[in-house]
Amino acid sequence: MWCQFLICFVLVVAELWPLQAAAQKYAAIFNFGDSLADAGNLCVDGIPSYLATARPPYGMTYFGYPTGRVSDGRLVVDFIGRRASSFRWMDVAGVDRHSECRDLFRRSLFIVGEFGGNDYAASLGAFLPLEQVHTFVPHIVNSIGKGVEKLIADGAVDLVVPGVLPIDLNTLSWVHNALLQRKIAELREKHPGVRIVYADYYTAVMQFVLHAEKWGFLRQTPRTCCGAPGVGKYNFNLTSMCGNPGAYACDDPSDHWSWDGVHLTEAAYGHIAKGWLYGPFSDSPILKDRHH
Repeated sequence: MWCQFLICFVLVVAELWPLQAAAQKYAAIFNFGDSLADAGNLCVDGIPSYLATARPPYGMTYFGYPTGRVSDGRLVVDFIGRRASSFRWMDVAGVDRHSECRDLFRRSLFIVGEFGGNDYAASLGAFLPLEQVHTFVPHIVNSIGKGVEKLIADGAVDLVVPGVLPIDLNTLSWVHNALLQRKIAELREKHPGVRIVYADYYTAVMQFVLHAEKWGFLRQTPRTCCGAPGVGKYNFNLTSMCGNPGAYACDDPSDHWSWDGVHLTEAAYGHIAKGWLYGPFSDSPILKDRHH
């Protein structure tokens, strides 16, 4: 079950520069998730040419070339980890002794997700009835909970569990996030010596939609920065998505919050990361009351 739960994951390890005080240091960051979180693990053995995300303009803002990140630049985990003096990749198989592994885990930050977004998007894309897709939510949330408990059993004491982004114009995301927060509350009660932070993508994106100018984005009908004309004014076309022929990127991704119609821009991820670290997009902020 554990292997099935973490079919798609990325492991990022960063030595963090002192944040606000010595107590805020982490030895490492372990980051699990889908394309919102993947900092290039999918392409660790080289970027497959068939991936649209392997082609420009992906990576144009910060790196200047595609890195496997599904954005114009950095992701939330990059902003959280940028307080490191340098990133390094670690093969956890090199940590041989169980006690060493547990000690590393106790000094590390685990970001678990988001998970669920791909499941819902694929189901809705297959035209399953919305009522049926809603029945998947408890199973997905329970799987996330089991994954969190597995990490706790292995020694993790600081975990961040993100909810999902808004999905379509329905209550699916809201229900998922409500059940996930309930699950986190149960886990907090069950494991009082562990800190579990709920991280909120949903509220952040809704803020970008409703109050774009407040966050430095253009006040306009939500449009993708990278895409092609399609139905409506969204610059989104399923037959010509970002990285494919016919698609193009806007001149300045920093004034858009949507990168390709599914994923966000570096600018948006930067705001979200700040909200996770210091609030208000987390319960509680990552840098508050860290486990000692």
